[in-house]
Amino acid sequence: MRSIAFDLDGTLTIPRYALLARWLSSPTQEIFILTGGLNGKPTQKERLDQIEELDLDFDFSLARVCGKNRQEVAEKKAEFINQNGISMMFDDDPLYCRVIREMCPETVVFEVEP
Repeated sequence: MRSIAFDLDGTLTIPRYALLARWLSSPTQEIFILTGGLNGKPTQKERLDQIEELDLDFDFSLARVCGKNRQEVAEKKAEFINQNGISMMFDDDPLYCRVIREMCPETVVFEVEP
C-alpha cells in the first residue's frame, strides 16, 4: 500500500487541500495526517479536537511528532516518512519541506500555499 501524508495546520485546514486528501484517499492509498508540535504542544487531544472540527470525510491515520525546536520537528517528520514508506508529503512550512526533501529522497514533497 502506498502512503501520502498531509500536514495539519496550514495544509489540511485549507479546504482545497482537505478536498485533495479526500480525492487521493482510497483502499490502496493510506492517508496520514503528520503533524508536529513544540515541547508537547498542542497535545494529542487538542489535535484530535481540531481534526474533528474540520469534519474530514476520509479515513486517515494520525501521526504526531514533537521536538524542542522546529528543526527537530522537521527531522522527526522526515524519520516518520522514511519509516512508513510515504511517497508524497504536503506541508506549508518551508523548513519542514527542505529537511524532508534532504532526508527523504524517495518522497515527493509539495510545499503548499495558503
